[in-house]
Amino acid sequence: MKTKQVSLKNIAGQAHDGIFFQEVTAKSLSDIMGALKDSHRHDYHVFLFLMKGELKVEIDFTNYELSGVSLLYTSPGQVHKNIEFKEVLYYVLAIKSEYIAPEYKSSIQSMFLQTRFVQLSKENTSLLKNTAQLCIDIYKKSELTFYTATLKNSVNVYISLFLDQYLNQGFSAIPSNRFEKITLSFIKELDIYFVHHKRPSYYAELLHISTTYLNECITHTLGIAVSKVIQERVILEAKRMLFYTDLSVKEIASALGYEDYSYFSRLFMKNEGCTPIVFRGKNRD
Repeated sequence: MKTKQVSLKNIAGQAHDGIFFQEVTAKSLSDIMGALKDSHRHDYHVFLFLMKGELKVEIDFTNYELSGVSLLYTSPGQVHKNIEFKEVLYYVLAIKSEYIAPEYKSSIQSMFLQTRFVQLSKENTSLLKNTAQLCIDIYKKSELTFYTATLKNSVNVYISLFLDQYLNQGFSAIPSNRFEKITLSFIKELDIYFVHHKRPSYYAELLHISTTYLNECITHTLGIAVSKVIQERVILEAKRMLFYTDLSVKEIASALGYEDYSYFSRLFMKNEGCTPIVFRGKNRD
């Protein structure tokens, strides 16, 4: 199976195992843009802090345009690429899940269910900027006696301040009601079981609630029925595999739990408005 991947070591030249922190300028981005313009994925959480300029990125085949002072988060497994940039300066932290403090993980899941990026005012970001610079200084000091612990602790301070900026924009770090709690639990289970279980009743049983109530929670929180959420998760993975591998449509259908690949193709067509083959061709050009 052919895959495309840009590792952090390839981008950075050197990287601590599990944590990467760098200030990126327009010049340094130009040097690696050839690699970053290709869609790629990895198992890191990425926290991007744009200080100035304009940056256009694609995350899971959706475009985001950042300008001025902005924050952007991408989660492990997402397919993303940089499309274009202008006079940028930003900080980027990429970190594996095991290095993130447990108290922040649930906040990340809750907050980024609501949004991926926010626009900020420059005067409210001095502490975040100073902390980012401190983290980068520590990142470069691998000779420190307690290097790993110091680096881990410093980047978690940065993550807490990063999340705080989202809180200041009115987003919630914890589910504010039972509907949101159930939605988060459902999303976690869906990511684990979507290949083999596509019926809402399966997830309702896992969460010890009725299928009707699960659908009510999901519809209230996300605005669509639970069956549609399951379908969209499957289609997203199909899109990733179509771009990211050379598996045939039949092989992808089988990998996603569909014995009848013609049914899978019709489902894809219904959701995306094109066949899997056409999607692959358009996104690999």
